[in-house]
Amino acid sequence: MCMGQRELLGLTASELELMLGDALVADEFGAKDLSAAERRAAARRWFNAHLQDFREAICVSSPLRTMIFSADKVDRNTLFAAVIDAVGTTVLGTHVPIAVLSARLIQYGLDTLCAGYSEQAG
Repeated sequence: MCMGQRELLGLTASELELMLGDALVADEFGAKDLSAAERRAAARRWFNAHLQDFREAICVSSPLRTMIFSADKVDRNTLFAAVIDAVGTTVLGTHVPIAVLSARLIQYGLDTLCAGYSEQAG
């Protein structure tokens, strides 16, 4: 099923984790069927293990950091597209839907992700 950005951004963390978990376990040939809770847990472990990769992909961009920390309200669609562009360039060794991952990152909090990040850290 193909969802638009408005629908993705409206999903809960649990729903997004389930979608990521489905993608992560899809290539597990011969693996037993996992429950929804197990797929969400797999997605959370994968997401947490890659936080530094996401940080490096997103927070290194000065224009994106400006959008994240700007006092002015940034259009959510613009931010979503910028995160997709940034994350899309990251090679994570697995096939996850980039739009779903981007929605989850926005929900996680880009200000939280990039807190304390400086240009020198990248």
